[in-house]
Amino acid sequence: MPDPKNLDEFIHNLTTQINNGIPDTHFLKGDIEVELVVVTTKNAGGKLSILIAEVGGKYQKEELSRIKFKIAKKDDGTVIIV
Repeated sequence: MPDPKNLDEFIHNLTTQINNGIPDTHFLKGDIEVELVVVTTKNAGGKLSILIAEVGGKYQKEELSRIKFKIAKKDDGTVIIV
């Protein structure tokens, strides 16, 4: 199975890059909508992990889920998930 990224790492990196990439003098005209395909896995200890599915990865249809969220930049400059 491919080595997908952890969902929390992906969202953290995405929001950090958006925050760093938009200068303080600029604003988003709207939210950025993100849709991801994720895989839920359980390790031997029973811990649940949600990972980003890799394009071209071979997964069973039942393993995949889609999640959607929006990212917005507030007036104070912070990037939030809405």
